[in-house]
Amino acid sequence: MKLTSALLFILLFATVGSGQTALRLCTLNPDLLQKTKTRLKPQDLALTSLRNEAEKALKALPMSVTQKERTAPSGDKHDYLSLAPYWWPDPKTKDGLPYLRATAKPTRKANAAPTPT
Repeated sequence: MKLTSALLFILLFATVGSGQTALRLCTLNPDLLQKTKTRLKPQDLALTSLRNEAEKALKALPMSVTQKERTAPSGDKHDYLSLAPYWWPDPKTKDGLPYLRATAKPTRKANAAPTPT
């Protein structure tokens, strides 16, 4: 049952990261699903790939916002931190403000920041 739920989850939400801005409601025809299931062979590449993705999803641990290597300047791991890679301190001012945009060279801090995987 867990595997079936994971497969369904992957089928429904696999395209979310492809630029869609909103989720769509999907309904599945049970008769068509059964026909497809009986037509598929255990050695089919698509089925094997889908099962592997489902098994991997079942083993994934829940993510938390506090599971990050770098903490925001506030010191609270719950706070959001985003480094703008193309904004640099103004060298002409004492405090570096306002930051200046330099699209040709990313900042060292942004490059050193770990990226989520």
